[in-house]
Amino acid sequence: MVLEPIDRKSVVDQIAERVLSLIGNDGLQPGDKLPSENELMRALRVSRQSTREALKRIEAMGIVQSMPGQGYFVKEFHFLITNEMISFLLMDETLTHVQEARTILEVEVIARVTQRATNEEIDALERPLRRLSDLSAKSGVAPSVVLEHGWEFHRTLANLSGNPVLTKLVNELLRMIEAAQGRLYTPYVHPHYVLNEHLRIVEVVKTRDAQSARDEMLRHLSAVQQIMSSNLQKLQNHVSDGRLSGNAASIES
Repeated sequence: MVLEPIDRKSVVDQIAERVLSLIGNDGLQPGDKLPSENELMRALRVSRQSTREALKRIEAMGIVQSMPGQGYFVKEFHFLITNEMISFLLMDETLTHVQEARTILEVEVIARVTQRATNEEIDALERPLRRLSDLSAKSGVAPSVVLEHGWEFHRTLANLSGNPVLTKLVNELLRMIEAAQGRLYTPYVHPHYVLNEHLRIVEVVKTRDAQSARDEMLRHLSAVQQIMSSNLQKLQNHVSDGRLSGNAASIES
């Protein structure tokens, strides 16, 4: 294992990049164990907190899995990890490009779903929203729970497209964006706003008007992208020694 020490700027991002490079360049296979936290700390000369945060971020990407008392192991993953992919998986301006690609695909996905989905499938699309509505009515809902229901809605939508390639592409793009939510999606996510945004989409799907569905999804994702771009700029302005200060604007999936 050859890992060079890194400087302190954006330390968590750099640790994540080194570990992803290790997985790709050393040809680690599903089931292979990553170096331990202590090994990474010594090799990279970084703190335990930064190392853990980087590993958790990679775990959120679905690339590794934590086994209590054993460490981190490579999972089955869908993309070959290359230097080009690393730049997409990490938090920087390229996330905006990922969101743009997502918009192009989901606008057409919803048109297909609007034209071909059965009433039962539309009900399945609405199911996570009903659960979120029930949770919101009972008590305060954690931001992570709100966001997961939003992600589930979009994953269900992709699955209903009837095109396995579209489904796979959209789900991979969602995984990239979801992996960044800890730094972009703040504690100020509003469940009612998230709920109403997605219910608007469902109502348009029920009209069976494909063009109206395209327009509604474009409106929804354009708003998300604007907030995301604003948050990225604010985060860049507040990065200091690998840590964040200040609050970013609210965003929803």
